[in-house]
Amino acid sequence: MVGVRDVERAAAWYINKLALYVRARSDGRVYLTSSCRGELSIELFPAAKGPQGGNGAKRPVLFTAALDAVHKHFRTAGIPVEPIQTNGGGTRFFRFRDLDGNTIEMCAETR
Repeated sequence: MVGVRDVERAAAWYINKLALYVRARSDGRVYLTSSCRGELSIELFPAAKGPQGGNGAKRPVLFTAALDAVHKHFRTAGIPVEPIQTNGGGTRFFRFRDLDGNTIEMCAETR
């Protein structure tokens, strides 16, 4: 869940920048997905002020098998991204900000 000031404007940003699709709209919320299989799901909800950082205190975490390529794509698309880092457990990740300044973390999938 990601709180945003303008749900439709934020949905357009996620669709254009992250290549997501609208899965559903309900009660002023927009539900986005990465494919018809629904591998990734983000719920955008109206929030009086941003950034919300997800469901209040925690930021959303997304996973990808192509972390380096996604990081490069985001930079090229003009999305504010931090450098790729490695946490104490050895997982590679980076953080980026959406249109409302919400911080979202993208992690490398581990198998």
